[in-house]
Amino acid sequence: MQLSAEKIIQTFPRCNRSLVISLVPFLNLYLPTFGIDTKLEISHFLAQAAKETDSFQVLKEYASGADYEGRTDLGNVYKGDGIKFKGHGIFMTTGRTNHAIAGKKIYENDVFGEDRKVFVNDTILKHPELLCQPQWAVASACIFWLEKDLSNLCKSDVELVTIKRKIDGKWSNYECYPIEAISRKVNGGLNGFSDRKLFYRKISQWS
Repeated sequence: MQLSAEKIIQTFPRCNRSLVISLVPFLNLYLPTFGIDTKLEISHFLAQAAKETDSFQVLKEYASGADYEGRTDLGNVYKGDGIKFKGHGIFMTTGRTNHAIAGKKIYENDVFGEDRKVFVNDTILKHPELLCQPQWAVASACIFWLEKDLSNLCKSDVELVTIKRKIDGKWSNYECYPIEAISRKVNGGLNGFSDRKLFYRKISQWS
């Protein structure tokens, strides 16, 4: 399924057109490379990206990131980490740990050729905004998708899937439909869930 900037712009009229145009070549390059190649997988992937980027308008979280200060679960152990490592990229990679993982995985993957060397020696910890560059904004999301095995959750819309979810302080098996499961994995919760469902329905209707 080859993506076009025109189709994304038509579906998301509030988008930043130049941003969409810059993202599409990397989407078409990296999605199939990372096995995100069925219509179902691509629809789920783009629906999440659309919500995280506010309909493909931004690659950096609007909020200051101050709310992430002291979030040791995100690896934010130093003063200023919350602001420095707020969301970047089309999946809004958040936190010191997640940025470090993204940078390391990109650097170690030959798929990215010589370009990946920009991430040598944990450069991303000094320059987390690297994930705001279209190439790495897409690459980081593809790596996250692969690491979390999200394609395995892309079942039919009426088929329940099982994920691990913390309920009352304990990790438990939790059954839900694919759109909820994937949204929880990407967002960590259900922020903007109605939009994610709407975007998924729109994209899944593409011919």
